[in-house]
Amino acid sequence: MLRPLGIEVDIRPTWVQEVLIDPGGRLGDPPVFSDVVSGQYVHMRGAELLVGASSPQARVGIDDPDVFSRHATARMVEETVERVGHRFPGLPQPRVAGTWTGVIDETPDQNPVMSATDCAGLFVAAGFSGHGFKISPAVGQLMADLVTGAPPSIPGVDPRDFDLDRFAEGRLLRSRFPYAGVTGIR
Repeated sequence: MLRPLGIEVDIRPTWVQEVLIDPGGRLGDPPVFSDVVSGQYVHMRGAELLVGASSPQARVGIDDPDVFSRHATARMVEETVERVGHRFPGLPQPRVAGTWTGVIDETPDQNPVMSATDCAGLFVAAGFSGHGFKISPAVGQLMADLVTGAPPSIPGVDPRDFDLDRFAEGRLLRSRFPYAGVTGIR
């Protein structure tokens, strides 16, 4: 949509897969967590279903965001069952209850673009790589600062880190405390 204005945003559609596990009994209130060692995140969906999904390993770049499988691959199901079984060894009678897939907008460093553009009055907030809703209050504040020209108001966050030009300039965002095999999500 910005290309006709001469603005290139390095965002690609990426297919993600999730596997829903019925634990076979009440788990209580397990936390939402990212297991960066095994590459999955876990949370409840409804009262009984545990969602186990692999993170970067399960992401596949696609050409058309409107054309993708609505079901996880057999390999993804197998890997998720193994990983969930390892993290939750005491599940009473777990079974695969289904799968879910979708498309996210992903940048090369898996961090959003939040930036002014060369077109006066046009700002971009895009490419959240599946975690935009989690950081939406900070996104709103950062964008308000950018639009109004106010000094940065979020301690420790430099708005220039999210500039549109960072990809072309090779300034990918990387975590100061990375885990082996994990991408640069801040």
